[in-house]
Amino acid sequence: MTAFIIIIGIAIIIFFLLKSDIKAELQFIGGEFDFKVKYLFFTVFPIKKKEKSKSERKKKSKSKKESFDEEDADIKSNSESEPKSTAETSSDDMTEENPERKRKKSGDVINNVKVKIKQAEVIWKSVKNALIRLFGGVHINNLMIDFRIGGEDACESALNYGKTSAVVYNAISVVRVWFPITVKTVDISCDFDSKESVYDVSLSVNLGLGTAIAILFTALFGFLKNKGEFDSAGKDSSASDSNKAA
Repeated sequence: MTAFIIIIGIAIIIFFLLKSDIKAELQFIGGEFDFKVKYLFFTVFPIKKKEKSKSERKKKSKSKKESFDEEDADIKSNSESEPKSTAETSSDDMTEENPERKRKKSGDVINNVKVKIKQAEVIWKSVKNALIRLFGGVHINNLMIDFRIGGEDACESALNYGKTSAVVYNAISVVRVWFPITVKTVDISCDFDSKESVYDVSLSVNLGLGTAIAILFTALFGFLKNKGEFDSAGKDSSASDSNKAA
């Protein structure tokens, strides 16, 4: 009975962890960008590091300065010891490239581009289902937009205000088609007294850990399923190159 209770408890904990969201918080306030990734009560990114003491920083900067001075001295001594005739002799060694070799290089470039296109098609076919699941699992929350639109004069400010409003509201409508989104505030105002515009945006993007793991395995399984086709694209290119060489 005790073992059964432990198993049930572990299953509940795993279920809770998988259902919890990974939250990415993005802010662009006052011209400064801030990005954080959180899971449960922990900040996954960025990881704060302990600041070094002033004495350690001074020692490090002093050692760097000494190493730079030594490198500069070595470079100067090497440059003085080099003969002056290297620039003259290098121009004599340059020869024109064979036209046949140029054609071969251009053909190789075209073949490589074709291979990359084929491999990209295979990768898209592999991750297409995973991306569809990703679109359904991502939630955009607490979207806050605070724009103050300015311009050189009142007419330019009004025109910029109209353009910005059209772009913002149409973008929100397009995003709603792909992702569930909750809007906190959207405030777009026209500031006739300012020549510069101010754009403040903040939002959070939520994705369940279980959904992220499922998407990762779906993409991995799709790629492994089509790996033979992915490898054959490169083999076909090498085979065609060997036939041309023959």
